[in-house]
Amino acid sequence: MNEAINTDQDENAAVARWRTAQYQARLGRTVDILRPALAVKHAIDWDKLVDRTIEPEPTHATYVEYPPELKQPGAIDERYVREYTAWAETVKQIEAENQRRYNESVAAIEKWNAHRAAQLEDVTTLRAGYESLIPRGVEWYCKFVLVFSQFQDGSQREFSLEYVPESKILIVDYALPAPDDLVRIKEVKYVKASNEFVEVFLSEREFKQIYEDIVNQTCLRTLHELFDADKANALSAAQFRGWAESVDKATGRDTKVSVLSLHAEKGDFQRINLARVEPEACVNFLKSLSAECSKSNHFSRNE
Repeated sequence: MNEAINTDQDENAAVARWRTAQYQARLGRTVDILRPALAVKHAIDWDKLVDRTIEPEPTHATYVEYPPELKQPGAIDERYVREYTAWAETVKQIEAENQRRYNESVAAIEKWNAHRAAQLEDVTTLRAGYESLIPRGVEWYCKFVLVFSQFQDGSQREFSLEYVPESKILIVDYALPAPDDLVRIKEVKYVKASNEFVEVFLSEREFKQIYEDIVNQTCLRTLHELFDADKANALSAAQFRGWAESVDKATGRDTKVSVLSLHAEKGDFQRINLARVEPEACVNFLKSLSAECSKSNHFSRNE
């Protein structure tokens, strides 16, 4: 009896460790934001863009096999006539089915080729617009850069872009994850005395630090991807405006809250070694540069 109880307790303890590992891995993927983006190039490959924005080419049709042809006996009898008639009817039906499959395959491939040609034309127009610094072209190019950005946790982010051609500044309104959407469990313990699992949550201080880290890394990653991809030098700077959805405690209504706003000059940003920075310190440094630039411009206008 005691052995059975000990076995169950050991199994429950193992389950608790497994669940803890799952939560830790999930939390690790959530906060591992900046590092993966530094290992890849973000410029759009124009030759591959078409194939990334359309469905894969339709596969060619597969056809029904024909039954083996009947061997003609020395003397034709009624049985052979019946079997041959059935065989010929089967062949006729297969021919019709294969013809149908062939027609459908040809139509699908022709439709796909036409769609691909249209997409190729769109990509050509997009490339010309971006390289000519046409606002819509720059916005679409930058949109593709961010859409193709893959986060470790598999999440997709919402954003909107506005390009100001006079200053070559890109304004990025970016939806950050809401605090309530993030995992707060850091450990699962098995308590033998009560024979139950207990979830251990991050403290408010721990969670605040993690959330701020997520926000700072997301901002730095977004700016890095945009500046790294900008081979036409369309951007002189970017304004990151991060917001999150939350519930207004006073009204109970959904509301958007500004979380982080940062202006970064492309030249200043690209001189930073992001692989060695502490995200919060880096963001604060960029804020100080922006403040100095604003102050300098203010004095210049007043001279």
